[in-house]
Amino acid sequence: MALKIVFVGNSGVGKSSFIHRFCYDRFLADLNATIGVVLVFFSVTLAQTFSSS
Repeated sequence: MALKIVFVGNSGVGKSSFIHRFCYDRFLADLNATIGVVLVFFSVTLAQTFSSS
């Protein structure tokens, strides 16, 4: 299953910082303001668990 997630919000609230932290596991305190659109592709593999009930 593939999901596409869009972050929308006011300027200066940390959308780009959140995405950068999640995708690259680093926090940049001095990240410049993003004007326009930033595209980031990130894959996550989830383990499937099955219940026998």
